[in-house]
Amino acid sequence: MSFPQPTPAAQSREHMDELKGTNSLTPTGEENGEYNNLNTVAQILMDQEDIEYTAEEHRKLLRKIDWRIVPLAAWACGLQFVDKSGLGAAATYGLRDDLHLVGQEYSWLFESCLVPGLLLVTTMWYTQEEQPLRFGLWTMTNGALPVPFLVIYYGLGHVTTGPITSWRLIFLTIGLLSSLTGVLMFVFMPDAPQSAKWLSERERAIAVKRVAQAQLGLKNTHFKWEQVQETLRDPHAWLLILQMLFSQTAGSVTTNFLGIVIKGFGYTALKAQLYTAPNYAVQAIVQLLVSGPPTFFVFFRNKKQPLAALASIIGVVGIIILYVTPPEQQYQHRRLAGCIIISASGVNYTVIMSIIGANFVGFTRKQTVTSAAFFLYCVANIVTPQTFLGEESPQYHTGLAFVLTCLSMYIVLSTTTWVIMRLENNRRESHARENPDNGMK
Repeated sequence: MSFPQPTPAAQSREHMDELKGTNSLTPTGEENGEYNNLNTVAQILMDQEDIEYTAEEHRKLLRKIDWRIVPLAAWACGLQFVDKSGLGAAATYGLRDDLHLVGQEYSWLFESCLVPGLLLVTTMWYTQEEQPLRFGLWTMTNGALPVPFLVIYYGLGHVTTGPITSWRLIFLTIGLLSSLTGVLMFVFMPDAPQSAKWLSERERAIAVKRVAQAQLGLKNTHFKWEQVQETLRDPHAWLLILQMLFSQTAGSVTTNFLGIVIKGFGYTALKAQLYTAPNYAVQAIVQLLVSGPPTFFVFFRNKKQPLAALASIIGVVGIIILYVTPPEQQYQHRRLAGCIIISASGVNYTVIMSIIGANFVGFTRKQTVTSAAFFLYCVANIVTPQTFLGEESPQYHTGLAFVLTCLSMYIVLSTTTWVIMRLENNRRESHARENPDNGMK
């Protein structure tokens, strides 16, 4: 059995997240299209005689790629959230008091570009159908990996004597692991399919061709300004970018400030750290529940955004519980339950990034949308903490109202984007049926 090379469609739209039963990611621009300029290596391969490969070859190659890409991405992505959970633990253990920080001052932090980078790597190696599960696997560690580290933070919290305080030990531990991970990624994370030395020449050719067939964009050193301009004029891109801004306000509550919020319920600093573990566990479970069905079940294949919106509705319920529950200590368990429920909305980031990665043709387009989305992700993580006013602890009504409003906006935007894509894809499918010579062959 061989995998024939599909013919690129002639339609100009490229947002195919909800297009059923097709790999129709299409070029834009001149008559020759983006397809002919896609990537140098892919063009060379596709200009040559077709490379025939069996289903068994394809399966073995995919497994080989999985064992190299997914573990590295999962560890690196999870470690980023270990860092965030460590920041919350450090704040709970006296970071603010020792450094004389007031209110939200410690909230001004730099964000890493790790996840957008992993997104680009994933889209260079996997087809559109394969991406949701891989995104889900390596982003699941956002919730899973911090859990054992919370136990470590709990142990470090018992350090009350010596020259190094417990919160400094947390930063030293995370810093060492981050440095080692940087070396690990530099040495073992492959740059692109066409340059992967751990694959044979034939395997590299197959790896390049199978992604080039879907026109998802292999690594390309030529930055195309015309693609930037097209992307910035694309309303679909802005819908996804704004989704990132509104959805990530809840992320600040369930990562950086979680320990502080829980401590404000009346728990000790040590217990507050242990009680953050369920939040990360819920996030990991919801991540699998949203990422798995689109991969394994046809009915859910084009419904990632509705699933994420549903998870966000659950998060809204958690915010409302926190907002209306009285501040008295006798209600602390109810407030803790509200915090845990909010974590269900943590899946939004992955869904938005996976849609961007799977639905924008060309490496430059993908970089543009990813960079813009991540910029607003950082904005959300900077602005949101400023709404959690120290004098409002432990209720934080201003901050919770802000997050509730933004998360509700995300639900509306996500649903609207999905409906727009469905309508447009139905139009494309109808056009392809009526004009078979101009559609997918």
